[in-house]
Parts: sequence; structure tokens; C-alpha cells
Amino acid sequence: MTASMETERSSQRLIFGIVIIVIGVVFTLDNVGLVSARFVWKLWPLILIALSIPHLGRSRTSDKMTGFLLSAAGVLLLLRNFDVIEFSIWRLWPLVLVAVGVRMVLNTLQRPHPGMASEESKKLDDWVAFAGLEKRIIDPDFTGGSVSALFGGCTVDLRGLSPAGTGAVSPTITIDAFAFCGGVEILVPPGWDVVLNVLPILGGCDDETRQGAELPSLSPRPRLVVTGTAIMGGIGVKN
Repeated sequence: MTASMETERSSQRLIFGIVIIVIGVVFTLDNVGLVSARFVWKLWPLILIALSIPHLGRSRTSDKMTGFLLSAAGVLLLLRNFDVIEFSIWRLWPLVLVAVGVRMVLNTLQRPHPGMASEESKKLDDWVAFAGLEKRIIDPDFTGGSVSALFGGCTVDLRGLSPAGTGAVSPTITIDAFAFCGGVEILVPPGWDVVLNVLPILGGCDDETRQGAELPSLSPRPRLVVTGTAIMGGIGVKN
């Protein structure tokens, strides 16, 4: 894990830790009659603003956009909770689709010319909408890329690459995944190290790879790093 990624994960743990402490203190003070938990609960959109901070610090424009959208949603919900904005925020839900489209456009503009679009390409660059996609990677020079699933599912199969310990595959593969009302599943060979750095929003992310003594323990062990966002969807890694 790189130093920047470890710093980001530490920042996220710090944010969640502070949120848990504040919630515990507020409910304790409410139980003894010192504050009103109902009033403090109106501040919950501050959590979205806090979660946006690590994304705003990333270099990718699309990640900065995700951070901006999270912070904007937090501000709007905060204003609504204090009756500064009187109309229903939920009427703005179509803006979620706009945000998804903007993220896809930014990702496309940031990528170099794809060149040959085949299973043997060194970079993953796929998206699916209202359908399913299965991608099998067999090129040992594969270094990662990005994949998006909107109202559909996408499976990226890396099991055709060398198993851990052979040294015949890139030491670190990074895949940026985005799931909106859909799912992204990544399959890896046994023995790979997996690092999940995904932000779930009304969704989830899971590492279901097998861990145990029966797996290869030779060195170097290839590492899969998964970044991205899951909005009302899921991102998972399996063997």
C-alpha cells in the first residue's frame, strides 16, 4: 500500500472515529437532559461533507467531482434541515444521474487514446448500462484501469493471470470501479493481496477472497488495489 493511500485510509478512519465519538457524546448528554439530540441530529449532513474531504484531495478530476458532489449534497441537506431551503431536496434526485454522467465524461477525457480495444490490452476501460459484461484479462503486462456499471453488472476476471509467487505479473494492479444501482465483481487468482479503498453510499464493498495457509505464500505477491465509489450498488472481489 502506498503512503498516500495509507494516509487517505487513516483520514477516513479518523473521520468515522470522530463521528462515532460525537454521536455517543450527544446521546449521553441527551439522556441526562443537557442537550436535545433531535436538534443535533439535524447536523448529520456534516458526515457527507467530512467524507468528501479525502476525495477533494485526490489528483483525478473525477475523484474531485465526487468530493464536490458529496459536499454539495451535505450543504443542501444541512440547509433543508434548518429550513433555510423550504422545498423538498428529494426533488433534486435526477441530479444524481447528471453527476454520474459528468463523472463518466471526466473519466473519458482523462484517458489517453485507447488504441486497440481487446482483451489483451494493458489498460481496462469499460462501462456497462442496463446490461451485463464479462471481461477476461490474460495479458501479464496488464496494469489496471477503470470500469463502471450503471443499472447493470460487470465482471472482471483476472484469474487467467499468473498466481502469486511467479513474478510473471505486474506487482500492483489498480482498478477504479464505479457502481450505480449495479455491481462490479473482480475475480483474482488465489494468494493475491487485495486492498479495497471504495466509498460506499447506500451500497457496499466486500473482499471475499480466501485467506489461509493453503494459499501460495511465495514472494512477490501481486496486489490488487480497488478504488472507486458504490452508490446504491456493490463492488466486490472474489477468488
